[in-house]
Amino acid sequence: MFHFFSKWRREKSQSETPAPAAETEVEHGISTFVKGRLNDGMPVDILDDDGSVLCSGRIVQGSYSALTLGRLPGGLGFKRLEIGREVMLLAYNVDMIRVRLTAHVMESTATRIMFNDWALCDSTSNREDPRIPLDIAGEMFDRKDYRHQAIRRCRIVDLSLSGARLQSIEQFDAGDEFQLRFEVLKNDGKITCHSQVVWVTSKDGTNFEYGILFAEMERWKRHALEESLKTLQTELIRKTKA
Repeated sequence: MFHFFSKWRREKSQSETPAPAAETEVEHGISTFVKGRLNDGMPVDILDDDGSVLCSGRIVQGSYSALTLGRLPGGLGFKRLEIGREVMLLAYNVDMIRVRLTAHVMESTATRIMFNDWALCDSTSNREDPRIPLDIAGEMFDRKDYRHQAIRRCRIVDLSLSGARLQSIEQFDAGDEFQLRFEVLKNDGKITCHSQVVWVTSKDGTNFEYGILFAEMERWKRHALEESLKTLQTELIRKTKA
């Protein structure tokens, strides 16, 4: 039914089955079972059938059998989802590794979405490098624009060694290529990566979100990016556990 989801085998680990006899409720109704598997301080993306992001929220309640997402601070209302629909979610585990979940929509309003029968799938690190959430400026330009006279701006909202998710008012099509220049941490120095658009989505036709892949990097560049991402990941874990 779902061509995107069919690539991911739904499975529960032995630690998840059978359900624990009792769950200790902690902050705001999020059980220890959930907190031991998911980082409730990080955003959760709801994916469309083609893998693009429909909307994002945060975990406000959770148990062995159900999860509830609320709006992100300052975010717009959720898109209404069909009751009973199976969806794929992208969340972060306690080690700040991106993980996939499948779940069924139980309730859908503009302010919250409730899911039941949720299950962890394989970690995304089985098929790609872990993506780290962030919000940094990026510059896009043609690889033949040696003087950088036609720079276009974007925000990078997650990043890995293999690609990134961008937000921009600039319009591109899937398959388009450009150079992406960015600095992960202050004073780290800027890195430029040859990039290709693999998916595009837009809610209003004027603001766009892109999934991009990086071409093979030089060894020094990959090492520099890897070190910056490790530092960022460690800092995010520290903040979310504080």
